[in-house]
Amino acid sequence: MEIPDYINPRNINEMVSMEMKRIQMNCAQKQQQYVEQMLMENPIPFERRTTAATREINSQLSADQLQILQQRSEACRRSRYNSKIRKAKAKYRHKYMTQKLLQSSKMFNCIQDLIGQAESQLLALGLGMEKLQQLRKTYGMDMTVECTTNLEHQLKME
Repeated sequence: MEIPDYINPRNINEMVSMEMKRIQMNCAQKQQQYVEQMLMENPIPFERRTTAATREINSQLSADQLQILQQRSEACRRSRYNSKIRKAKAKYRHKYMTQKLLQSSKMFNCIQDLIGQAESQLLALGLGMEKLQQLRKTYGMDMTVECTTNLEHQLKME
């Protein structure tokens, strides 16, 4: 039986690459929507730093000095506000990605359980341990155990 041309390793790699890009773009879009929604639900407070002493000093300044001082004050307010927005966005992006990672981790654990059940059934049906190890190596299952251990360690650190 001959394998069709559209199912060669290069095409498969290109298809996987395209699908990964699509998934990444979709994830970035959902992450942006989540951040915007959280900012709408939790508006950032914007306080001013004006005191009686500041008002008294302002009354003693000339018009040019007062204008320069007001411009500086406005620039500082914008900078503080933009900094708060950046911090809030980073916090919500982190929260979104943590939720996605936990969701993926749960799915991964479920898949590992299914693989474990399948391996048990294969062993019960008489498949040798050497053959099972060969299957694990062929399909990269040895690496998944290491990845799982690293992932669980990372999640515990957070």
